[in-house]
Amino acid sequence: MAAGKDWFRVVDRDSGVDEGDDRRATEIRTERRITRDCGLLGCRTTSTPAHGVETTIGRIDRDATVVVVEIVLGDGKKPGDANVYDASELAGNIRSRM
Repeated sequence: MAAGKDWFRVVDRDSGVDEGDDRRATEIRTERRITRDCGLLGCRTTSTPAHGVETTIGRIDRDATVVVVEIVLGDGKKPGDANVYDASELAGNIRSRM
């Protein structure tokens, strides 16, 4: 599940043929950082958000098909919309193909 969300809605999509040029891709990750401090009288465990940003610059092959999908993430019961997908189901399908 992306960012701990239950479902996602596809709000926009676009595809085309890229003729090859330099591209920059940015990935934003949200994780939890667990720390444990111990002293003479016991230990204390804390969990804080840890955010990461990774930028990759590379070259896309000439005539590569490029697909861009914009999504909105959601929690709770999945709405009954044709453009809404179960995040854990999609993650399981992807994992099974790897």
